[in-house]
Amino acid sequence: MANNSSIKVIDISSNREFTPSVISSSLTEILSSNRVIEYFGLSKLNLETDDILPLFELFGRFPFPEDQVESHLAELKKKTAIEEKNKKLRQ
Repeated sequence: MANNSSIKVIDISSNREFTPSVISSSLTEILSSNRVIEYFGLSKLNLETDDILPLFELFGRFPFPEDQVESHLAELKKKTAIEEKNKKLRQ
């Protein structure tokens, strides 16, 4: 997963196979190469502050490239329009 730079969601909640130190080091490695993650599911893992502090230090470390702002905002508008359309269809 560390070589995959397009992962958007990581949810390892309640996974008893991983120790806090393995979780922290693995996610730190993933975050070092992936800048598009939108969601981390880390509930019920018994993580402590020292376990996740390295992750927090990586957030926001690289500023969003200015030349990509307009295309990103256009994609967000498309996504919002699709979500609104789906809400209306459900009702």
